[in-house]
This record gives sequence, C-alpha cells and structure tokens, in this order.
Amino acid sequence: MDGYFGIHRQLLISDLWLDEPFTRGQAWVDLIGLANYRDGFIRVRGIKVDVKRGQVGWSKVRLAERWRWSRGKVNRFLKELKTVQQISAETVQQNKWLISLINIINYEKYQRGGTTKNKEDGATDGQQTDSIRTADGTVRIKNNKNNKNNNKKTSTKKDLETYLKKMIIQHNFIETKDKIFEFFNYRMDMTNNLKYKTEKGINGLFRSLNGCRQKKLIISECLEEAMEREWRTPDPNYFKSNQLGNNTYVENKNKQACEDFIKGD
Repeated sequence: MDGYFGIHRQLLISDLWLDEPFTRGQAWVDLIGLANYRDGFIRVRGIKVDVKRGQVGWSKVRLAERWRWSRGKVNRFLKELKTVQQISAETVQQNKWLISLINIINYEKYQRGGTTKNKEDGATDGQQTDSIRTADGTVRIKNNKNNKNNNKKTSTKKDLETYLKKMIIQHNFIETKDKIFEFFNYRMDMTNNLKYKTEKGINGLFRSLNGCRQKKLIISECLEEAMEREWRTPDPNYFKSNQLGNNTYVENKNKQACEDFIKGD
C-alpha cells in the first residue's frame, strides 16, 4: 500500500492512545512519533545528551512505563525491529554513564517527502503541533498553521514556578520544596510532552506526592528515585510501603516559614 496520511502528534498524548497497553503496531508508530523531528537534547541524570533528528531519547524503562509492557517485552520488541532493520541503537558515553538512543532507520520515509520545510516544521502534512522552549523559558504551543483562528497559547516557566510555589504551600510540602523544584526543572528538561508543563501537570504531580505521603514514604527520596529511574512522576504505586524508609515529613509548619517562602526568602 502506497501513499501517506497525517497523524497529529496530539494523538500521542491523548487518552485514547494511552489508556490501554499498546499493541506492537501502536508501539512502532509511537516510536516514530517520539523521535525528534529536529536536533535537540535531553538530560539524563542531569547530563546533557544530544538527540538528532530521527532519534528517540527514551530509555527502555520509560518505554515500558508508557506502553504498559514489561521490560522484557520492550527488549524483545526492539531486538525484533533491529533484526528487520527498522531501527538501530546508538550508545553515547557521557562521563561514566552509557546512554542508549534509538535511531529510526529511513526516518525521512515516514515524513511527507522529507522536505526542508517539513524538517523545520516537524510536520508530515503541515498540521504538526510543536513545543518550543524559548530563551526566556516560555513553552509555546505552535498551532495548526491551517487553523483559521491561528491561536497561540503560552505559559512561561516563571508562571509555572509561581503556581508550583502556591501548590507547595497549599499541600504543606514546605520541608521538601527544594527537591520538588529540582524535580520540576528535571521534568521541564526531560520531556517534550506538554501536559507535564502546565498547571494541570503540576496538579498531577501533587496527587502523586500526596499518595506517597499516605504510604508514609519519604517525599524527597521518592522524587530522587523518580529522577534516577527517569520517571516523569513519582507514582506511589511504583514504591512499596516503607521501601524508602519512614516519612520524615513534619506536619506543623509555622506561619513565618510559609510567609518567607511566599516572599522568596
């Protein structure tokens, strides 16, 4: 069967796409969609790793989480794709770490003609939605260029930090505010998924943190473990009760501490 049809990248973050364990065909399409459409970078354990156009900067652990597969199944699937020459693997050494990237072979084949314009827009049919990090930390959604309204939605990192601070106070996580901000910056750098860079995404983070607190886990260690394993959220279901020790969270915070934090002191 010849020809193309356009798949909007918004599909890749929709509930319809993510609600159930992936099929093998769905996982293959997902890999193509997750590949960088232009050169960029990711951060792994705080280390900057360059990711070229057509490369996937997702670890097997994160793919297993996303696809709702076991790591063994992910390994077998990727090995099969290598055997039929759909992908290749590239290992990059940064400091003492070995970091694996997935190369989509013939990536341009899956783009509409592979033209320069499409490379710039990251689109297969001129209808791609992109996220761009600007110099001032703004996360901008570029809407469909054929959209008659040509709406643009922006949310600056500063706005999100202000909202994060508000949520820390509201949920009484003053003691772990530094680690929460560290996780926030880690997540802003490590994923192009826009839903994690919104107030709604921050709300989801605090649902996970409250779940960890209910299981009497140490919040800072949950966040540290999530960053170490390259998770996008410290889901309490990932940890066993008391796995990370007893919760040292202090319930009673004095009013002055909250006021100092609000002021940024």
